[in-house]
Amino acid sequence: MILIDSHVHIYKCFDLQTFFSAALSHFTAQAKHFGQEKDFTALLLLTEAKNENWFHYLAGYARTGYILNPHCSPQWSFHPTHESCSLQLQCSGNHNLFLIAGRQIATKEKLEVLAIATDRLYEDGTSIEEVIQSAENDGAIPVIPYGF
Repeated sequence: MILIDSHVHIYKCFDLQTFFSAALSHFTAQAKHFGQEKDFTALLLLTEAKNENWFHYLAGYARTGYILNPHCSPQWSFHPTHESCSLQLQCSGNHNLFLIAGRQIATKEKLEVLAIATDRLYEDGTSIEEVIQSAENDGAIPVIPYGF
């Protein structure tokens, strides 16, 4: 089973260990609901705004083998994948989360476009058509989130 949180923001006021542990806990609860608590893949799709760059920050952890809070439990380690826009996060050697880079772009029309699965930075204020085309050209998945 694949579980996805498709609109994720990380803010500097967050404790990363608590953030990732809570995400894993929520994914595990949902998997358990479907009888799949031992057999699921969890993805966090980042939607970072203009001045946010957590993916690149955490990718630095993956490059250096950094372990988040090594003297606390649970421990989170970060690992590169074969894609430049994703990271594998491992919790105390047992459970995994996958973090996928993505951007939230404010368009000229005052709508948001998400570019999922890219670590490219985009300029706010361009037309929605240009943003979507640019994201597609980059191999990203453009999404227009809309709350009813």
